[in-house]
Amino acid sequence: MLVSAVAAVASFAAAAAASYGSNAVVGVPPAPASTHFKDTYYFNTNLTLSAPSIPYLPHRGDPAKYGSYVQLTVDFGSVLPIFQQLNATYGPLTSRGEAHITVITPPEFLFAIKNALTIEEVEAIVLKHNLQSTPFRPVCVARQSQVVTAATSPAVGKRTFVYNILVDSPGLYAIRREVQKAYIAKGGDPSNFDYIAGFYPHITLGFETNDWFPEDHAYKTYATCFANILPARRV
Repeated sequence: MLVSAVAAVASFAAAAAASYGSNAVVGVPPAPASTHFKDTYYFNTNLTLSAPSIPYLPHRGDPAKYGSYVQLTVDFGSVLPIFQQLNATYGPLTSRGEAHITVITPPEFLFAIKNALTIEEVEAIVLKHNLQSTPFRPVCVARQSQVVTAATSPAVGKRTFVYNILVDSPGLYAIRREVQKAYIAKGGDPSNFDYIAGFYPHITLGFETNDWFPEDHAYKTYATCFANILPARRV
């Protein structure tokens, strides 16, 4: 059984790489070609396909309240089965009821990019490069944790987890590189925004108390993978 599961993961990974493209972006840590964990989670549709039929969803809120950022919106229904499987095992978990890959994070825009570009200018760049049509490959199901320190939280002092799908997408790094070029061309400080550093493309599935971010010293790297991911099994 384990051998057949490993073979299935390897086969899916190979097909996914062929589908979404495997052109490496210089300097980007390579994603595992396949994973070999004991547990496997299944999604509804082929996530290696991009989401061009889903409209781009703008976020142009107050940057100081982390309201301005850029995301690739994903079909929530395709990842809902994985959330349900995780919730049954590790729950209760909270889901946001939607799915996306953050491409430009709120802190990146607030502390760097907005000093040279407006959010509308950033959106013009990512839309020019067909953000919603950018393919990606799901690599694994991952989890990260930190200890809650907020004194007002009922979970203060408790280590809590967030669960996500880590993805690989040279195209998303390439789009971030175009934003970086425009940022520098408009006088932005190159040391404040790097298209590779700190970018961990993922789809958040759910969490126990709250999501964790790099600002919390929680990094969604491939080292946090704990389960395989495959398309839904055929009955």
